[in-house]
Amino acid sequence: MTKVTFSVHDGFITGFHITGHSSRSSRDEEGRIVCSAVSSAAYLVANTVTDVIGASADAAADDGDMHLEIRSHLFRLPAHYEGHGASHERTGFTV
Repeated sequence: MTKVTFSVHDGFITGFHITGHSSRSSRDEEGRIVCSAVSSAAYLVANTVTDVIGASADAAADDGDMHLEIRSHLFRLPAHYEGHGASHERTGFTV
């Protein structure tokens, strides 16, 4: 089973910790697909935060374990985004 725990600070998500696997065995193709999708999404977020945005963050990954914790303040939009439809609004989702 895959478990995701989000870190929250002042009402904002500042990181996550993912543990486990979604596949039950090496023959569980559906579970491997889900596990790959979760891993892909997590790496996309981690690489966007650290490489695209350039935020300071602790990030590490190993088999069945990944975490990301943002150290820098990320929640203020750069001035060039003001007035261009950018929003601080966040919505949740259920998996």
